[in-house]
Amino acid sequence: MRVIVADDAVLFREGMARILTEVGFEVTGQARNGAELVRQVRRDAPDVVITDLRMPPNFADEGIEAAAEIRSFAPTVGLMLLSQYVEVHHALRLMDEFDGAVGYLLKDRVSDLSAFAVDVRRVAAGQVVMDQELVSRLFSRRRERDPLAELTERERQVLALMAQGLTNA
Repeated sequence: MRVIVADDAVLFREGMARILTEVGFEVTGQARNGAELVRQVRRDAPDVVITDLRMPPNFADEGIEAAAEIRSFAPTVGLMLLSQYVEVHHALRLMDEFDGAVGYLLKDRVSDLSAFAVDVRRVAAGQVVMDQELVSRLFSRRRERDPLAELTERERQVLALMAQGLTNA
């Protein structure tokens, strides 16, 4: 299985490439940022990409942006995103914009390399893999109380009229 690894931290990137090679993957390339990753995917046509979520230049969501671009021209490539951060909004974006073959794992929680290899293979096979901490946060977010849900129907109607700029004067 052909893999490209992307991370701005050279030690992490090189270590990941070695680990993947040791467990039977063919690492065809490494990238330091999203633009390099996209170029390498166009050139090497991997089965799966493993990328950091935050990379240069802004350290925001470059990994997801690169993944979205990759999916636009290579829809069958599996996309495994890794992050140090539990960011529910990124997980929601993955669920909304990507139809399968995607994963989001937390770097600090990957403690079993054989399980990680299985997760990478699952993503390459079209499945969705999410870190348990992200799943827990997604469900707890759903359980949080929505203050608008407590309004009566009439209060919602009045609020809608106020949003249109109407007053009771």
